[in-house]
Amino acid sequence: MVKEQHFVRVPDPRGSRKILLGKVIDFKTLKEDWNEYELSDGTIVKVKLVAQSISYVIDPEKNDIMRNDLGEPVINIRYTVIISPIFTDKKLGLSEKKKSR
Repeated sequence: MVKEQHFVRVPDPRGSRKILLGKVIDFKTLKEDWNEYELSDGTIVKVKLVAQSISYVIDPEKNDIMRNDLGEPVINIRYTVIISPIFTDKKLGLSEKKKSR
């Protein structure tokens, strides 16, 4: 059985305003870590980038995968950025009395 290929529309990485095709590549997630930042007021901000779709950009002139000057395939990634702030009790206005209820 031949596996069906899938394509997405991607911006031309050469900077023109053209839209090109990207050949969707299957992938498995090996690791997704959070970046954590502590703000001066004690708030912790956690940030994670999650890939939704990875594709090789198709060069319309060659009808093949676009390559950079080093010969490497040009990749497009659709992603979501997840931001999760963690506030201190004081920042949220919680007192010991309110927390115990």
